[in-house]
Amino acid sequence: MNLIDNGLAWSWAGSCLGAFAAWLPVRPRPAVQAAALGFAAGVMLSAALLGLVPDALAQAGSGRTWLIWLGFLLGLGLIAGLDRLLPHQHPGSDGPDHAVAGRGVSRSAAQLIALALIIHNIPEGMAVGAATAAGESSPSGPAVITALALHNVVEGLLVTMPLVLAGMRRRTAFLLGQMAGLIEVAAGFAAVAWLAPGATAIPLALAAAAGAMVFISFEELLPESVRCHPGNAGPIGAVLGVTGMIVLGSLLTTS
Repeated sequence: MNLIDNGLAWSWAGSCLGAFAAWLPVRPRPAVQAAALGFAAGVMLSAALLGLVPDALAQAGSGRTWLIWLGFLLGLGLIAGLDRLLPHQHPGSDGPDHAVAGRGVSRSAAQLIALALIIHNIPEGMAVGAATAAGESSPSGPAVITALALHNVVEGLLVTMPLVLAGMRRRTAFLLGQMAGLIEVAAGFAAVAWLAPGATAIPLALAAAAGAMVFISFEELLPESVRCHPGNAGPIGAVLGVTGMIVLGSLLTTS
């Protein structure tokens, strides 16, 4: 089984494990939810800035560092644009995020949450696919895959639990949680199909995935952690996520 099979399988497994929260008898306390969101943000930031960006720089070489800036800004801008233009809703929120004034949103909450999952999980699948296309010259591939699998466990839990508490059937909430993993799988295979091994677009794609993940961490996950609990649980979770990924990266590098 090659890196893409392993990476996307672990991503889906993380979503599946987290989505089983639909059958949990109790809801996590707000501080625990905030810490989990902060942890997910820290993990994603580490995967982007300590994994994808250095890999992109190594792939581009000293004469093409402009590709990294371009890719990072393209990824950030693409996700920011989708976040603004597509009406979507985060689990636990009262209504759509960034709803346009004067324009009604007729979609159901489940459809809007599905759109949020699509926006958030495309760059994660891109990251796995781009690292796969880079091959053995992408040393942080295992760390990125591990980071995204951990992130998906938290995401699956935080997607399904509010839906069940809002009255949605447990099976429906579980299936919506599974969408995160399936979207990543589709985005990963699309990235591999587009990026041939050794292609000049690989550093661009790695940097674009990093930019998108940084945007999601700062614009979505960290503010959501503060909304859940205004104390220090979210920032502490973020610090733990970053620290854990630094330790994991060093262990994988020395092994």
